[in-house]
Amino acid sequence: GAVGNRRGMGLEIYRRVLSTVVSGVYMNKGQIEQLTQIQAEYSLSDADVNSLMKNVGTSQQDIASRLARSEALAAAPAAGGATEGGGNSGGSIDDGGGGVAGSGRGGDSKNIMMEEDAEEDEPPEAYLCPITTELMEDPVVAEDGKTYERAAIAGWLKKSDISPITGQKVKNRDLLIPNQNLKKLILQWTERQERLRKAARS
Repeated sequence: GAVGNRRGMGLEIYRRVLSTVVSGVYMNKGQIEQLTQIQAEYSLSDADVNSLMKNVGTSQQDIASRLARSEALAAAPAAGGATEGGGNSGGSIDDGGGGVAGSGRGGDSKNIMMEEDAEEDEPPEAYLCPITTELMEDPVVAEDGKTYERAAIAGWLKKSDISPITGQKVKNRDLLIPNQNLKKLILQWTERQERLRKAARS
């Protein structure tokens, strides 16, 4: 009954987010945390997760090694993160089969470093809501696996049951999972802009 439907929906959302994550070149702990959150939210088992990974052509090991590669890239001297990238290569990424590995500890401080040399006033595209194209304040993941500003996607889904990005039908319009990790990154970015502006004025 309802539990089966909820699990089916969880599997579908997990699959969509997973496909998006593995199709990207760069992977960060925030994305992995998001997957872990969805797994917990829908009580998906590790067997569910592993079969979904097989389904999209990846595995825990593949994700762990790609995450490690992405972090190594982010810590390269060109990214301005070489000095802080040295100390964290010791820990193993796999957490003993407990869902998708990666705890999000400091994983994003280095890709923020990559933005350091970019246009100061331009936020990374991932921080903008695809509907409003404004910087998000309360980012949430909808059933289509995409992140939006909560008010924007809630307003959209009141009028339509079609995803604004994938064009697919959204079955559960009330499902909006907070993207805490992205929220934290946007906040850090905003605070840094403030500091840069103050420094420019002084």
